[in-house]
Amino acid sequence: MEDKMEEVKKEEVKFHDLVKEIGWALAAKLANTLLGDEFWNNITFSDCFSIFHSWRDRWEATPATSITMKTALLKASKKAKTLDEWLEVYSEVHYYTTLYYRKIEDPELKETEKLSLKMLAKKVKPITAKTFDEYRELYEKLCSKHVPYASEPMQIITRKMAKKAETFQEYYQVYEGLSDDSKLKETILNKMVNKAKNFREWYEVYTVAPPGSKLKEIAFYNLKEKSEELKKFERWYEIYCDEPELKELALKMMFTTANTFNDWFKVYTLAPYGSNERVTAFNKLLEKPQSFNDWRDFYTRFAKIDDEVMMKKAAEKMAQKAETYEEWFETLKRTPRGSELRETALYKLTEKAKTFEEWAKIYEILPSNHEIKEIALMKIANEVELPFETWEYICRSPGVFEMFSQIEIDEKIINIALKKIKSSPDNLGWIEMYADTFKYNYFRPNNPEFHKMAEEELRRRIKITFD
Repeated sequence: MEDKMEEVKKEEVKFHDLVKEIGWALAAKLANTLLGDEFWNNITFSDCFSIFHSWRDRWEATPATSITMKTALLKASKKAKTLDEWLEVYSEVHYYTTLYYRKIEDPELKETEKLSLKMLAKKVKPITAKTFDEYRELYEKLCSKHVPYASEPMQIITRKMAKKAETFQEYYQVYEGLSDDSKLKETILNKMVNKAKNFREWYEVYTVAPPGSKLKEIAFYNLKEKSEELKKFERWYEIYCDEPELKELALKMMFTTANTFNDWFKVYTLAPYGSNERVTAFNKLLEKPQSFNDWRDFYTRFAKIDDEVMMKKAAEKMAQKAETYEEWFETLKRTPRGSELRETALYKLTEKAKTFEEWAKIYEILPSNHEIKEIALMKIANEVELPFETWEYICRSPGVFEMFSQIEIDEKIINIALKKIKSSPDNLGWIEMYADTFKYNYFRPNNPEFHKMAEEELRRRIKITFD
């Protein structure tokens, strides 16, 4: 007799209990496998989005990689009824079809996006509000979900805002929000003109008025009349950069409101050559720096625009303020070759220099025929004191010597270093050189040569004995 498989009585498990056990994502996957459409038909809009978010947050899935996630989004669109629900559907679909860094080209999602916008328009159309602010809150709510400004729902809200607008700023917000209703835009612009009172408001009229229109002329006239109201230099500078037709007025007001070094620098660079504004800015700029560092920064600023007159002034002032070796070296780098100021800086450097690095920098920067170059070499040879290991490192490191601020080491300095180590009484230094050149033989091509030199020198210098 054949064994009969014992029939198992199926246990009823509620979907939301299953969610508590294994989470939304896996519960939905299992229910969908067992029930198919019956499962989706029996869950709510909120359930659909809980499934959707679970797949995204836990598994980092997208509608392109998870059929369950995509189905949850599409099913949610079938269950959406309220404005907030359609807004949530639109926001998620729009993100993956437009904003996501890997845009998903899916016809069903695209169709759902279009449907969402259509339903949003349907939902906002009957809404009535008592105040402009209430409509603006609704407008900003849709903006926060990336609903396009030119879309039908946004335009419906904007036209509702227009009916409640009273102040200049409210009319301006309506004008900015309108996309294609040219007749209404013209009406709103006229309202703005009637409400405009101060410089800021007339400037906003000017920026939106059609080029060459009568309203733009009226705005321009009022801007000039009320220009004294705006005391902020940076705002005038922005106007100068943004509005070509207002450059002359903006420059005039920049000149009036300039205070800091940066302010006067902008006036100087923008004002026409020979103009009163440029001459005044020139003099104001020379008043601002006080210390050596101020004048160094001054030089750098004008070097960027290749202003030789200002660069020369800065170098002269640096020379007047310089005291230390580093300050004189910074001055030297900013003086033209052959100039009297450069020679002054060089002689000042020779007075200040004491260390190997200081003399080596002087030596490096000078042409081969300059008399001070030989003086620097003599100082390095006769007066500079360095430990044995430093002289030895110089010998074995031709080219850029990183130990001393990227100084270029040439053969003459290497020869001095060789003489220094050969005349050094430091036997331990030679022993360490012998060990290092053997140990790091593969890292420097000239190590074998110095290893041999160290070996020969040690033969001459030391005798190894045993107790």
